[in-house]
Amino acid sequence: HGRAREDFSADSMRRGADGVDGDGVAPLVALLQRRPADVVAVAGMALQTRRLYEDVRLLVDDHCARNSADVMVTYAQDDAARLWWDCDAARAELPAMRREERYCVAVARMLQDAPAAYAALGPDVLKLRLHPAQRLADAATLLPAVQRAFTNVVAKTGVDVNLAAAHPHLAHVLPFVAGLGPRKAHAILSRVSPSDPLESRNDLVTRKLCTRVVFVNCASFLRIRPATADVLDATRIHPQDYILAYKMALDALDIEEDDEDSGRRRPGSKHGPARYVAEVMRNAPEKLDDLDLVGYAEELKRKHLLKLETLKFIKHELQHPDEDPREAFEQPDDRRVLEMLTGEIIGETLREDGSSLVSATIMRVQPRFAIARLDSGLEGFISVANVTDYRIEAVSDELSPGQSIVAVVKRIDLEKMSLDLSMRQADIDEAVRRSQSTVPDASQVDKYFDLDSESVLRERAKALKQKSTARMRTIPHPLFKPLNSREAEQYLASRPRGDCVIRPSSRGVDHIAITWKVAEGLFQHIDVQERDKPSDTALGSTFLVGDAA
Repeated sequence: HGRAREDFSADSMRRGADGVDGDGVAPLVALLQRRPADVVAVAGMALQTRRLYEDVRLLVDDHCARNSADVMVTYAQDDAARLWWDCDAARAELPAMRREERYCVAVARMLQDAPAAYAALGPDVLKLRLHPAQRLADAATLLPAVQRAFTNVVAKTGVDVNLAAAHPHLAHVLPFVAGLGPRKAHAILSRVSPSDPLESRNDLVTRKLCTRVVFVNCASFLRIRPATADVLDATRIHPQDYILAYKMALDALDIEEDDEDSGRRRPGSKHGPARYVAEVMRNAPEKLDDLDLVGYAEELKRKHLLKLETLKFIKHELQHPDEDPREAFEQPDDRRVLEMLTGEIIGETLREDGSSLVSATIMRVQPRFAIARLDSGLEGFISVANVTDYRIEAVSDELSPGQSIVAVVKRIDLEKMSLDLSMRQADIDEAVRRSQSTVPDASQVDKYFDLDSESVLRERAKALKQKSTARMRTIPHPLFKPLNSREAEQYLASRPRGDCVIRPSSRGVDHIAITWKVAEGLFQHIDVQERDKPSDTALGSTFLVGDAA
């Protein structure tokens, strides 16, 4: 349940062709022998992680063949781990671990329980890329939508209250149970512990952990495991409908409910109708298919109870008590692996339509081609025909190792995790033209989209911005301009390469932004945080770019 059992560090997981194995081979094989695993996860922040993945996969496959085991090796998503591993909460929870070890714990927890891993981030979850258009929504609008999504997922899966009380990192999802919230969730967790667990759902009321109204709202989403009092406490069936489940179990087993059983419906009784529900779930779930649920629903309808869908749900829950209604886990495809290991987003930062400009460094030059590397680690192939608009005999006539270049992405090879690039000026000019165009291609616009209305809204927004310019923050510096990011790019478009502007930041009064012209049509926006500010309008005395002051 998210606890680190063992750890080791190694430089290599590769079996040596000369019989000399990497220093991590023996520890990993021994660990798999001592602790049988279902999944081995591989994660990293560079494309070199692919080599580690292949080495680990070969080791695990060999272990499975020798021991008749079934262990899946997969790339693991680490977006939440990158945010969590060095935050204050992570250091407080795992103070004895190094940053790398906390990263591994976070990756493993993501595989075990993704909702809990994301919920642990709190408002920082908005720093993740959740949707291509999320930058168009402000945090105050976006966060409630994300929280509703959490609530919907928790409603599908439920929360094991005793497990959440025993493992604090799982408790972050409890506030998203419908009917609870942070305050009520904390009240429950503060009075439940491994030494004093809940034995039934009714304990929530009898132990005064919540009111009856709150209980009615949240009970079906709270699972009690082990369900010692009533097996239904571990399902998503609401306590108000337990009597229907008892009736269906008795009918499925063709048992007449006697007076003794009818008097033992209270949770905690192991001799009442609950025992028949357990028997059906364990030994005869197929007998529920013989029930006439429509006829039973009609009978209940005469009592002004509309229960057909409830009866269908109860039947499904009894037949599949441990089913996870979410989509089954799928190993990431090549596209997703590339995005995880490089941070590039296909369709956004990388496109094959000739509009994607990238900066890179030449790493190797051959007579007919050159290899360039992007900052993300991706390598690009530049053929001799794509170096210049005119014919050259050898690539070395124009390029040399260490040279910085700007190129256009022509093709993305997912299998090799590489790019085909072009440095031809005609291709670069076309990419610049397309990136500067404010009117999208007709093929990219929905046929119902109203371009005229959009133009009107753009003019209104422009007028409002002009009115607010006078109230915009000013800084006494020759490079300061009261521009936003798009206006800064337009200003620098006609300026020499290397020029920059200092401008206000949308992140608040304690930030400024620097827009730097890297090359024609290629700009970099740098966030600078101000520290030690005497006032909101004054300039700070300490500036942080990334992690460096």
